Amino acid sequence: ISRISHIKTTSALYYVLASLDREDFHCDDLLIQNNLGRPCEFLSSNLLIVKDGELFSPGRGEGAVDGTYINYLKLNLNLKYRALSISEVRDADGVFRTNAVSGIERVELLS
Repeated sequence: ISRISHIKTTSALYYVLASLDREDFHCDDLLIQNNLGRPCEFLSSNLLIVKDGELFSPGRGEGAVDGTYINYLKLNLNLKYRALSISEVRDADGVFRTNAVSGIERVELLS
């Protein structure tokens, strides 16, 4: 996590390399972890989980890009920002990716 990790840029080598890994693994997307090993976002979407009827997302403090759609959800739903663990994501009642182009998409996690 750095002071600028939440800023969208056009030259993010980390995301380019992760995208190549996504192609190698033949999957639709990858869950990105921050430098503390916690999930923070997908390649081009924010991470959102549902647990016991509540909505959670890692947010900027965990290194996630400050996405337009996740901000919309924060303003219109009772979305809480906090650090998430990999086990919390795996055990969630629902895992979703959100962005301004696709809206909200349910995600099936594979290992």
